[in-house]
Amino acid sequence: MAKDKQKAARQKAVSGSLTQELATSQLVKWLTRVPDLDDVLKKAGVKRHQLSALLFDDEISQAVSTRVDALLAVPFRLNPSEGPAADFLIDQLNKFIKGMTRGAVNSRFYGYSVLEAVYEKDDEITNENGYRGFNRIIEKPMEWFEPRNNGELRYFPDSGLHGVEGQLVDQEYKFFLTVNEPNYKQPQGQALLSRLYWPWYFRTNGWKFWAKFLERFGSPILVGKTAGETTEMRDALLAAHGSAVLGINDDEDVTAIGVGTGNAGQSFVAFDDALTRRINKLVLGQTLTSGTDGNGSRALGEVHNEVRMDKRDSDIQLVLPTIQRVIDALCKLNGFEHHEITLADGKGLEAERANRDKVLSEVGVKFTRKYFEDQYNLEAEYFELESDKPAPAKTFSALLQQKFSFKASSQKITPQQQEVDNLAPDSYSLLDVDQIKSIVADSETPEQLAEKLFAAIPDAPLEQFNDVLAQALYTADVLGYKHSSEGN
Repeated sequence: MAKDKQKAARQKAVSGSLTQELATSQLVKWLTRVPDLDDVLKKAGVKRHQLSALLFDDEISQAVSTRVDALLAVPFRLNPSEGPAADFLIDQLNKFIKGMTRGAVNSRFYGYSVLEAVYEKDDEITNENGYRGFNRIIEKPMEWFEPRNNGELRYFPDSGLHGVEGQLVDQEYKFFLTVNEPNYKQPQGQALLSRLYWPWYFRTNGWKFWAKFLERFGSPILVGKTAGETTEMRDALLAAHGSAVLGINDDEDVTAIGVGTGNAGQSFVAFDDALTRRINKLVLGQTLTSGTDGNGSRALGEVHNEVRMDKRDSDIQLVLPTIQRVIDALCKLNGFEHHEITLADGKGLEAERANRDKVLSEVGVKFTRKYFEDQYNLEAEYFELESDKPAPAKTFSALLQQKFSFKASSQKITPQQQEVDNLAPDSYSLLDVDQIKSIVADSETPEQLAEKLFAAIPDAPLEQFNDVLAQALYTADVLGYKHSSEGN
């Protein structure tokens, strides 16, 4: 009865509040489209897609290109990487991954981006296995789409066919949405270019002001004095600006007024440098000379490079899930097993991974050849592992070589002692004849022999002790017990 009451209570809870969203905004529900809550865009009165105008600025364009190029240079790896399915997926990635990466990383700058996949038709399939791939993958204008805080993606065509609610699109096979740092209030994500709007605005208008300043003060102003008509003097001075030659009478005078000794030029340079540093800090994380007034150093350059690599790794984490969803779509469409893609440096040894693998190897972890091929981009024919080599066969020498030093003084040994000596490893001079005889005589089983042998040489390395133990067991089994029973 108690269990039935608990079950009924659980069903009531699940059918009620647990399956419904309680913290909602009725205003958002009433609106046909979610408003953009980016404060910069609201104050500037611009829309997200209009931020593309900022890329026409040379500094912003160069900084964005540097960041994107660093991401595009990272190679990909697919796991599993062998078989017909993997070969097909790798071929598709080689064709389209750069376009997918560019489209997905644009979400960093605009807040979100949308890729649309167009698949091959039946008569366009050229591979021998009949797998269906992509005809093209293209980034579509972001203003056509609207991401919702429930994960939906709405498409608003120009025809208005689907009304103010838009069309709910398929994000499993057809459209692939990437959002940069979304939250419930702002499902459109955080747009990096919106943070650059005011630096871009002041820099653009600063250059316009500087051009007007140079137009007015770049060449000297001519002031003429005349006893005659000033109109004639004015016309003569205007002509002098073009020809740089002026003829005057004795009673006339012309004086050139320059810009003077003010620091207008230096002020503009400082103004432009401050805005340029702000742009580079925001896009690249840091500039080589930011905060050092141009006095760089090697240490500062290394920090600068580390910050840029951090930005690159952050971009990898942003675009990787989108590319993985594209791979998942191809796998589902063609009936493949799951394949996982990674973006990481493939050439050379990655220091952190190499150090980690070294530590693991020292504690006994054995890595396979396939691991080194995949993780370090090594070709199979260029390296070999110690585990690949066949273990040398263990043989017993028939020559009389004295391994154990049974006594410090020279003494003739019995044939039984010599046979025991032949079976011992070269590196040991640990036991005398009385100890060996005592261990063999007191041992009734191989286990007892091993225990007593370990007690006799406790400091021996494990690998060498195992060799001694194996040979001692053979000696005790074949010779020791027999000789002991005969009184030898």
